[in-house]
Amino acid sequence: MRKIGLIALSLLLASCAAPSSEESSETRHQPSSPIAASSSALAVLEASDGATCQTLIGTDGGLVAESGQFLIDVKELSDATATNAVDLADALRGVADTSSEQLRDSLTVMQEPFRDLAAAYKNGDEFSLDASRFKAAGEEVIGLCEPLLQNGAGAETDVEAPTDIDTAPPADGGSYSSILDLQRAYIMAGGECSVLNQTNQITLAAESGDCNDTSVLSTYLSATDISELIQNNKALNEEIGFESDAVWLIGQNWIINSEDAAEVRKEMGGQLVSF
Repeated sequence: MRKIGLIALSLLLASCAAPSSEESSETRHQPSSPIAASSSALAVLEASDGATCQTLIGTDGGLVAESGQFLIDVKELSDATATNAVDLADALRGVADTSSEQLRDSLTVMQEPFRDLAAAYKNGDEFSLDASRFKAAGEEVIGLCEPLLQNGAGAETDVEAPTDIDTAPPADGGSYSSILDLQRAYIMAGGECSVLNQTNQITLAAESGDCNDTSVLSTYLSATDISELIQNNKALNEEIGFESDAVWLIGQNWIINSEDAAEVRKEMGGQLVSF
C-alpha cells in the first residue's frame, strides 16, 4: 500500500506543469513554501485512526493516491477539473475532521492545491502547481498510517498486504505531449537538464532542444517520423563513412540523444538505437 501511494507522490515533482484557462489573466496562484519535516512523523497514531488510514492509503493507495494522480493527470482548467478538485479537497477535509491531531495538519496541507486550482478557474487566473508541500504532507500521512495498518487496525477482514507493485517503465517508453513533459521525465530519471534551450531545429521533430553540449531532446507527431529520421542518419553516416558512437533512446514519440541514454532508460523505458 505504501508503494502505490508513493508512486503517485513521487511523480508529482516532475509533473507540475501549469494548466491554464483559455481566459487566464497574468495573475498566478502561488502556494506557500514547503512545510518543514514534522516531528509528528515519529508519533504513534491512535487505534481509532485505523479506519481513517484505510480511507487514506488502504490497499490500493486510497485517497492519497487518488488525489496525487489527479494532480499528475490534470492538463487544463475546466468545469470538470475544478469540480473534481473541490470534491477531492472536501474529501480530504472530511477525513481530517474525523482524524487525530497527528494527521489533521498534513491533511489540511494536502487540500491546498485543489483549493488553489478551483479558485484559479473561478477567477480566470493561471494555476501554477508547486507539488512539494502536497508531496511532503502525503509522505507524512503514509509514514504515520502504514505501521497502524500493518498491525491490522481498521481492517474489516484479514487481507494479505500486496507484496510488490510492478513499477517497471513501459517497454516502448510511452509518449509525452510536449518537450517540457519529456524534459521533466528525463530529469526525474536522473538526466541533467535544468535549462532547456528549445530551438525546434531537428528535422522531422515537432519540438526539439538541447540541455547542454551532450544532450538533445525531441518529440514527434508520429513513430513514422522517428523511423525516417533514424534511417536518414544511418544512411548519411554510411555515405560519408562517418563512424559514430552515438546512442539514442527512442520512445513512442520522442528521442533523447545523450551520453546517459542507457542509464535513464532504466526509469523511462524505450529502446536504444546505435549508429
